[in-house]
Amino acid sequence: MGMVWLGGLLIMCLWRPSEGATRQELQNEIANLNTKTTELQGKVSVLSQDQMRLISRYKATNATRGALFVVGVSTSTKGQTLQIPISFVPTSLPITSIQQDFVVPSSFTLVSVVAGPAAIAAGKNVQVNTSAGVSRLIVFGLNQTPIGEGVLAIATVRSLPTIPSGVYPIVTLNPVASDASGAAAPMSVTSGWIKL
Repeated sequence: MGMVWLGGLLIMCLWRPSEGATRQELQNEIANLNTKTTELQGKVSVLSQDQMRLISRYKATNATRGALFVVGVSTSTKGQTLQIPISFVPTSLPITSIQQDFVVPSSFTLVSVVAGPAAIAAGKNVQVNTSAGVSRLIVFGLNQTPIGEGVLAIATVRSLPTIPSGVYPIVTLNPVASDASGAAAPMSVTSGWIKL
């Protein structure tokens, strides 16, 4: 395991730098890891037209009522992995940390969740813990930087090969957000779905 400073963050990597590696070789390896992350982010499914309209309407009418947490929509084939974007739309009330529960349909397995561009830009970490079928996403950082608009995290899920075709909801529960002082901040959520 190696540790590298990247963009002001201490990154713990699952690779071990080769003994005697030069600084340039380490920077090249970090660049390769960043390229792979960018490729993954490029494969993330986009939000549906309905969700984009909801976000636009929400931003226009709820500017002071609270932020919006959006689980995206994704289409895949049976037995394959797919990426689902989890987005965030802030308002004038700055939010610095988020906790959100979500339930992936039982015919799917949550493979991983990685930080998206909005979390990375704010210097936040993304952690997920799953218990009794409910996954809890926590976005936090050792800073008071507000989280900006964009893809907060990217969830990768895999479907069973025998699953029937259809639309499967991803249910969101128990939204919690806080500002820089740790006080509760209002946040609304919208659920997503997977289409096979």
